[in-house]
Amino acid sequence: MVLQNHRSEYLSRSQSKALFEAGAFAYCCDRPLNQFVTIHLHRAGVDLPQHFISRLLKLFGDWLHRNAQISSYWLWVLENPPATEEKCGGLNLHILFHVPFDLIDQFRKRMRVWLKMSGGKRKPGVLNFRSAEHSKPGSDPALYLQHGLLGLLRYFAKAIEPQAASDFGIEPKHQGIIFGKRWGHSEALGEQHRWLPDHSRRSNYITGRSSLARRYAKAVCPDLFEFPPYKEED
Repeated sequence: MVLQNHRSEYLSRSQSKALFEAGAFAYCCDRPLNQFVTIHLHRAGVDLPQHFISRLLKLFGDWLHRNAQISSYWLWVLENPPATEEKCGGLNLHILFHVPFDLIDQFRKRMRVWLKMSGGKRKPGVLNFRSAEHSKPGSDPALYLQHGLLGLLRYFAKAIEPQAASDFGIEPKHQGIIFGKRWGHSEALGEQHRWLPDHSRRSNYITGRSSLARRYAKAVCPDLFEFPPYKEED
């Protein structure tokens, strides 16, 4: 458990590794992270960011279960960059969601409602949506992995501790001080779902239902796996 007064300046190497691992696993179990949402919490007047995040993601999870009968898959990071001449700084939240393609329009409409229900104010520049590159049905999955997912994970992890950045192909950028959790993922992307039991001879391998997708993803986008998120012997 991370206390609300826990102070961090960077994502650690292990946190960045876990972020990449969770994002890759979402693809491997056919829940690619396809919707990139940014909420400028400072502009939205959010005073309790951790409470806001929990409430927002609960609303999303309940909605997704009602409309698609699936668990929710998401990653989030908090950033607090200083203001510059080019842009407004302050606390902001990035979230990567898996949203079924036929529900994306409805999801974006609901996000505007969930923003207010979670304690934020709707103002210009508060809420921004973007689809991950090559994430539409029928798109080349190799392009999604190489240019959609990998690029977004590197963007999410740009607050990585500088000495670890080159291992992930990231140009680090200081993103300020965060109190409380700096990042998180949904329960469905938890390590307990990605690994076999410790007593198994192959305990370091990803579960069998996703192994073919993992092998394909590693073949076309090895940068997702070099750290290695998945320990294995091929």
